[in-house]
Amino acid sequence: MREFNFKDLYTEYKEALSVDQAQFSEMRSNILLHAGDHYNRSKTWERLRGKQDLTAEQRIRVTKNHLGTILDGKINLIEAYVSSVVSMPVNPRDDHDHKAAELTQSVIKFGARENDWERLKSVLAKDYVTTGEVIAKVYYDTSKGPLLGYEPKLGEDGEPLLDEQGFPVEGAPVFRGKLCVDTLYAFNTFYDPAAKNWGEARYMGYQHMMDTKDVKARYPDNAALVQDSSDQTFTVFGLSNGTAAYSKAKGKTLVLEWYIKPCIAYPEGYYYIGVEGGELQSGPIPAGEYPIVHESYEEFATLRRGVSLAKKLRPFQVEINRLASKMAELQQSFDTKLAVHSGTKLSTGGFLPGARYYTYTGKEPTVIPGDTGAQYLVVFQAAVEEMYQVAEHFSDSQDEKGATDGYGMVYRSLKAKKRNISKIKRFMGFCERLWSVYVKLAQHYFDEQYFIPVFGKSELVNVEEFKGVSELQYHVQLEAQSDDVDTLMARQLSITQTLQYTSSQLDKNQIGQLIRGLPFGNGEKVASDLTVDTDAAENTILSLDRGETPVFHAYVDASYMIRRITLRMSKSDYSFLDPKIKELYDGVKDAYEKKIADDAYEALLVAKGAIPTGGGMVKANIYMPDADNPSKMSLAAYPQESLEWLSKALEAQGLSMSLLRNLGSGSAAKEVAEQIPGNEAQGMGDVNPQQSL
Repeated sequence: MREFNFKDLYTEYKEALSVDQAQFSEMRSNILLHAGDHYNRSKTWERLRGKQDLTAEQRIRVTKNHLGTILDGKINLIEAYVSSVVSMPVNPRDDHDHKAAELTQSVIKFGARENDWERLKSVLAKDYVTTGEVIAKVYYDTSKGPLLGYEPKLGEDGEPLLDEQGFPVEGAPVFRGKLCVDTLYAFNTFYDPAAKNWGEARYMGYQHMMDTKDVKARYPDNAALVQDSSDQTFTVFGLSNGTAAYSKAKGKTLVLEWYIKPCIAYPEGYYYIGVEGGELQSGPIPAGEYPIVHESYEEFATLRRGVSLAKKLRPFQVEINRLASKMAELQQSFDTKLAVHSGTKLSTGGFLPGARYYTYTGKEPTVIPGDTGAQYLVVFQAAVEEMYQVAEHFSDSQDEKGATDGYGMVYRSLKAKKRNISKIKRFMGFCERLWSVYVKLAQHYFDEQYFIPVFGKSELVNVEEFKGVSELQYHVQLEAQSDDVDTLMARQLSITQTLQYTSSQLDKNQIGQLIRGLPFGNGEKVASDLTVDTDAAENTILSLDRGETPVFHAYVDASYMIRRITLRMSKSDYSFLDPKIKELYDGVKDAYEKKIADDAYEALLVAKGAIPTGGGMVKANIYMPDADNPSKMSLAAYPQESLEWLSKALEAQGLSMSLLRNLGSGSAAKEVAEQIPGNEAQGMGDVNPQQSL
């Protein structure tokens, strides 16, 4: 395997730029086409004012930027389909994989906040569609992030300098650092000129401008190599005041970076950073993780770089502009004219607000209408329609033709996504690889300063586990967007139809789950009472999977809890759980089965009129003749369940113990007792509060 050096890489850099120069020019022009700059700016209209005849040099050039509209539509479709990034365990049955996925998900959320993922996603999608390639670099910058403090200034003896009050003199600021994700313009990148495509390349690199002073400060040992180069100064391409411009960057230095992929010669990869004058820095790639991620919008044989949709649409846009320009030329050359008869005189009349008129003497002048170019309108409209058909892009009004119901609208939306699914999947794959690189570099760079912002205090004990997480334990994937209008409409229609036709066959938990899934309305609050059993079952199962003893819910449907626990125990991964967790499952299931048996037994006793006799003996504040010695009085003792049954029976009759205690003995207590059904004939006798249970 060949080893590289800076001199050879710099020579190949020149060669790579030459090989891809044609495609780079096309990428730059795609940006201009997208922005609507289809021609070089000139004062054509001012020059032609008042001209009667047009020469080839005086041709009017009009832009109808349908290409930009189509590209914007593709960008919006990709952004709408690509949603949040999630980390999933490779083996859902392994607790360590679950924990690895949870920790990496925390890192991804932190990175999305730090790098403004919504804005970044929009920029990446625009590069992907417009230039035909999307490229990003993940790197750690120690000069970014929150300010932590200042380094103390050191004296000649190496000790910190102190001010008049005895405090250390502040020196250079110290930042926490930031793991950054930057986009790279495709036309500023290059790769191995001997490779046929990006995947075969042994290395890639990119060129960018930096202030000369900053380059010297960052690489002080090689500052002598850094200087403003005259003939090699980077040519900046951009849009300025509506004009595409190439300008020389002064006071800046062109910095080149190469990243060699891990191979036999460089097991951890290798990087070089240099300028025209020579090498500034080199070494193994940090963490051995290749920091460049790339994807092409479309690829063609014999072309080394990606191709944008704009390449297909250029001929149609040229034809549309030609027809629009021809119509404008006719309108300019054959403007409306006024013919007057010989002897007729015109003179300027008065002026009124918003009106201007002339007076004439003699015969009435004749108005000759100008040429509007309407003869080209049919051809123009046909060219526009054909362009949209080739791009497989249809406007909302076209999609809504014949759409009179929600299902029709959803169907057309799904068709639009299906037409572009290959390009969407490519972009999703790029995003997944990008965040995988971010997670691996986070394992290398994140220290204790990051732990609480990233994981929270509750996960500090698992930080070491994150450091040891392997990519064999998790994989990063993108969730398809679930909150666009069409998806919400489809969900609303399907749920409401299910409730309409099957609600009589569903229990309250199933109905509550459906209501909770409705995208419109406060479904969570409305369904809260209906999903008490569901929430209790889910929390119980989660606690059991973590090896924790769950709370016993005495007032939920025990049969529903048993069904949910049985369902969990029937899954294929249950056999791989820890034996202690299985014991917990068995114990919880037995507890709810016992509750059902107890409830059934009590119901049976009530039906037979029998008094339960279970539980321990409880002494009551009642003196009764002793069974062994009838002449002796002793405190009576009753089974606990008998006393509980008595209390419930009294409550069922509408009489509480507190009411009896408040009434005491006498006629008032008797009157209350007589109002209770079943007590009219037999009476209750005098109630002695001193003998209450």
